[in-house]
Amino acid sequence: MKFSSVQNMDRIAFVLRRIGLSSITRFFRNILNIFLADGININLNGNVFHALLRDRDILYKIQDGTFEAESVKLFQEILKPGMIIIDIGAFIGYYSVLAARNIGPTGKIYSFEPDPTTYRFLNRNIQLNNLSNVFSVHKAVSNKSGTMEFYKNPLDSSMNSLIKRKGSKKIIQIECITIDSFIGDQQVDIIKIYIEG
Repeated sequence: MKFSSVQNMDRIAFVLRRIGLSSITRFFRNILNIFLADGININLNGNVFHALLRDRDILYKIQDGTFEAESVKLFQEILKPGMIIIDIGAFIGYYSVLAARNIGPTGKIYSFEPDPTTYRFLNRNIQLNNLSNVFSVHKAVSNKSGTMEFYKNPLDSSMNSLIKRKGSKKIIQIECITIDSFIGDQQVDIIKIYIEG
């Protein structure tokens, strides 16, 4: 199913909710969740971004250029070939994908994502975009290494956190690492941090 079809369905669902027919929208949302369980894609400027259906609002913002527009613009302006970048809280890899082409084959990006589901989408986006300079790390970054509780939000993957937050339902154990222990003496040019808590 095309991403534009999902957008049109969301517009129809908005109208149905406004006129009091929320039960119909819930029914179709459940059907979509079944048929699009593997996620949805958008293609943007030669890059592919793949995410869960429930995270489509982020894809909408990426597509129309409103997702963290000023931060993305600044980030892209400072990228140079050969840079070493750490992407903490990589989520689906949006910043990592944007940076990969700009830093070229001599650069490296280490993308940290602790959530198992989101980590799968991060890896998928690395593969879909044929990025050999992005290295995914399935760990949370913290002030100490070890195992910690991780709180998952069932409605919004971007709200998962090491800190219990409103809406968090499921708790899983994840591995944490410090940047110092991971990077050692290697020089780092940019650290992007987008985490909850």
